[in-house]
Amino acid sequence: MGKEIFEKALNAYKEVHCLVNAMGEFAKKKGCSVKPDVLNRQLDVLLQYSFLEIALFDRSLDKNEIAFIKGIAKFGDLCEFLQQKDVDITWEKIAAIQPSTATEFVESLREPMISLAENIEKLFAAIDASTPDHDYLKDFVDNVVSMYEAFIVADGNALEVELNNVNNTLMNHVCNTIIGYRNAILENKNAPKESNEGAPCKKTLKDFYGKKN
Repeated sequence: MGKEIFEKALNAYKEVHCLVNAMGEFAKKKGCSVKPDVLNRQLDVLLQYSFLEIALFDRSLDKNEIAFIKGIAKFGDLCEFLQQKDVDITWEKIAAIQPSTATEFVESLREPMISLAENIEKLFAAIDASTPDHDYLKDFVDNVVSMYEAFIVADGNALEVELNNVNNTLMNHVCNTIIGYRNAILENKNAPKESNEGAPCKKTLKDFYGKKN
């Protein structure tokens, strides 16, 4: 994995966390009980999970992909999070098991990861809805896409199966859910679980990826 590629991803990663910190501070000023450090840890877990999803779309797991996933997170760690839930897992164990087994393991975590994302989704939607002068979701998606772009070539190959499945990642679900909550807030309705509708330019991560190539 080239240093330039990782640096690109790291810069985008820092921007995402700056955004989350800013939103956390904004929420605290509005009287909300928000802990930016908790949000940062949760976001790292969600990002690492999404990177694992992408890595396994081609039914393989490269050592450079594992190094990328471990190395980029500075606040939280997926394996440490799972260990706290009494799951006996480490990055070394993930790297050692068969890709098919790793895929089954990752798929089994999907629902718990969706639940973990709820705090970030609701906070993000509420703040984005209250600041019409700036599109924070676009900033978020742009930087997630930059990380995806770097990660997809971490193993030296940008495979079509990985590119085609970007929209199936957890982070795409998170972005669509934010859109759904935000639109519901703006329309003064009850927030749906997830919406595939929203502003035309931000339906999927792949839409943004396509625009940058």
